[in-house]
Amino acid sequence: MPTSPDEQLRHLLDGRSFEDQTFSNLALSSRALEGKEFFRCRFEHCVGQESQWRDCLLEDVEFRSCDLTRATWKQVGLRGVRFVGSKLMGVFWSSVSPLPEVSFDECNLRYATFERLNLRKTPFLKSVVREANLLECDLSDADFSGSDLSGSTIRGCTLARADFSSATNVFIDPAQNKVKDAHISTEAAVAVAEQLGFVVGAPPPRRKK
Repeated sequence: MPTSPDEQLRHLLDGRSFEDQTFSNLALSSRALEGKEFFRCRFEHCVGQESQWRDCLLEDVEFRSCDLTRATWKQVGLRGVRFVGSKLMGVFWSSVSPLPEVSFDECNLRYATFERLNLRKTPFLKSVVREANLLECDLSDADFSGSDLSGSTIRGCTLARADFSSATNVFIDPAQNKVKDAHISTEAAVAVAEQLGFVVGAPPPRRKK
């Protein structure tokens, strides 16, 4: 396995299948990676803004401290792929292959779009999910512990047993989602009630005539 970033980059661009390899400090911005397979590989401190991943397979792959802002993932199989401490802003995830197996830990998912995906049991842990779109997804048993969902749109989703209990700035409209057994914080429940027109708390005492 080449050691310098330039050698690793040439190795990555020229090869097709990679196993048990680590790629570090690569400049992948706007690079096209097509028809490649990665098994038990690791990407560290790589910058891949607007990189293009097409017809690839990633299995048991970890991206750690990478910047993949506005990367394109088209017909990419994601099986056991972990994103840790990475920037994934503005990524349109809906063009990946069906049934992605992914996890996000301390990632920046601002402006990301997840549409019509099966994301059952997906961890979104301690991540920034601000102004993102979660549309018509199956998020049953998904875990949003410690994540910030300010300004995000959640619509048409199945949220059975999903855990939003320690997430912040969550707004879920029960009229637009299947929310049975979803867990939300007291603050989130109050926000939903107020948005629906309820006045939370006891009414002021009435004056005696």
